[in-house]
Amino acid sequence: MNTARDIALVFLSLEALVMGIVPLLLLAAAAYGTHRLHRWLGQALRRLTEHIEAIARKVERLSGRIAAPFITARSRWRQIDVMRRALAHTIFPARSKAR
Repeated sequence: MNTARDIALVFLSLEALVMGIVPLLLLAAAAYGTHRLHRWLGQALRRLTEHIEAIARKVERLSGRIAAPFITARSRWRQIDVMRRALAHTIFPARSKAR
């Protein structure tokens, strides 16, 4: 009878040991996986950021090239308008003061 009890105690202690080791192993595997994922994500996000910045630079250049003619035309139009007003003020000084 004592032998059966001793064998039962050994099996119960083995079960307790296994039940304690399994969660510990799962926790260690999760920590290791998180560490590897963090390293991989760091590299992947760095590459992604570089690609997004390159796209942003290209979009900025393209929008500048598209908008440049309109900005130049508006600037030239304002220059012509200022010269016209200055000429009108020089030729007709009384009229320009009335405005």
